[in-house]
Amino acid sequence: MDGNDDCHIIQVVSAVILRNGRALLQQRSPFRDFPMTWECTGGKVKHGETLPEALHREVCEELSVYGNVGDEIASFIIKLTDRSIRITFFHVDIGLQCPELPALEAEGIGWFSPAEVRVLDMTPGNALLREQLARLCERG
Repeated sequence: MDGNDDCHIIQVVSAVILRNGRALLQQRSPFRDFPMTWECTGGKVKHGETLPEALHREVCEELSVYGNVGDEIASFIIKLTDRSIRITFFHVDIGLQCPELPALEAEGIGWFSPAEVRVLDMTPGNALLREQLARLCERG
């Protein structure tokens, strides 16, 4: 890919939120791309936003909590039939706010163990992070 292709890549951010050895994941709506698959909270970066700003906004919109965006974990480019997406994952700490989080923009939401993370049907970008996410859960 040459440098000119970079402007045609959709920038997406995702929050790796861990608690008690489990990862928080959301299930996509049946009416969206990759219906009913699981993914970390996140979304598209808007024009003028930094990646951390976009992720903070997405966590607030999707979970109604404040998230402290930490270090970048990984970044992948996914080539789909009609577009390319760069998905960047960051650690996000939500502390102990809302033990039961609402699924505001998702079909479902839950905290998953490393074993569950390893077998869930995930979106393509999240599937690339699967094993690393399971290992992060195992470390606590």
